[in-house]
Amino acid sequence: MRFVLGLLLLGFLQPLSALDIYLNRVARLKEAEYFLGEVATVVSADTNSRRQLENLRLGMTPEHLTLLPLRHIKERVEARLPDRIFFIGDRIGLIPENAVSEEEEWFYEQLLRDLDAQLVRKEGRVEIELLSRPKVDQLAASGPVLFELTGSRAVQDYPAGSIRVRYRPQTAPEQEGTFQVLLHHYLPVAKAGRDLSSGTLLTRADLEYQELDLADRPGNYLTAVDLQEAYRLHLTVRRGSLIHRSQVSRVMAVQAGDEVRLNFLSQGIVVNLQGKAFDSGGIGELVEVRIPGSPRRFSGKITAPKEVTIELP
Repeated sequence: MRFVLGLLLLGFLQPLSALDIYLNRVARLKEAEYFLGEVATVVSADTNSRRQLENLRLGMTPEHLTLLPLRHIKERVEARLPDRIFFIGDRIGLIPENAVSEEEEWFYEQLLRDLDAQLVRKEGRVEIELLSRPKVDQLAASGPVLFELTGSRAVQDYPAGSIRVRYRPQTAPEQEGTFQVLLHHYLPVAKAGRDLSSGTLLTRADLEYQELDLADRPGNYLTAVDLQEAYRLHLTVRRGSLIHRSQVSRVMAVQAGDEVRLNFLSQGIVVNLQGKAFDSGGIGELVEVRIPGSPRRFSGKITAPKEVTIELP
């Protein structure tokens, strides 16, 4: 913290955010479409900006229980209001009113929270189609329940397809049972927006995205999440073709010796400086960096090409 205070005295301070969005863990949806104010709390000193975002339409209410990724919300918020915005929370569990009764909601809310914890990769939208139903009315209402996925298969490290869920009430383990679900794991998959030649360094202008359900079409595709990093094609791809990971090689987001942007975070404060990287890596990997003129090195996470974030106590 003393390091950050020293930077503040030099005038490097920038506000962390002009607007905060606190995402709910679970939200029950009652209408045909849903809005940001139903699934999150918007905090801002600017009343107009707050109301504008609360009324931001996020889409049609899904048919099934759903885990909605932060990316889905972030893209829509930033398209409407590209200010400095800070999101608190991760994936949101959506319970459509027509999917389960109000009396069963406590059970499925716990299911969504448990699945969210078990499905470690959180990039895609997950819909949980109930193929069979547990006898929730025979369980001790509102009691804690443990869930376990059995017989699941992974597609690109994402569980998808028909899965049996075992549940066990902690206060009444003799009421243990199972039910069947179909996990629809939707990922935005990259496809060529034009004919691309071998050696092309992929950019947003080269690509379009198609949301695929991995339960229906498994394959090792390049996704929007992958493309937070840089990739180069090593063969020709025709316009409209999906891009497989076997067709590309990763280009490091940071190379040792690069001049990089450093984001120092501490107790709600962010300070931006230029620095030098001593390691190479991709998005999400750790590298050592240093500020010119200072002998001290810091370990930080690569958060964008030539950008490293350091969290300080």
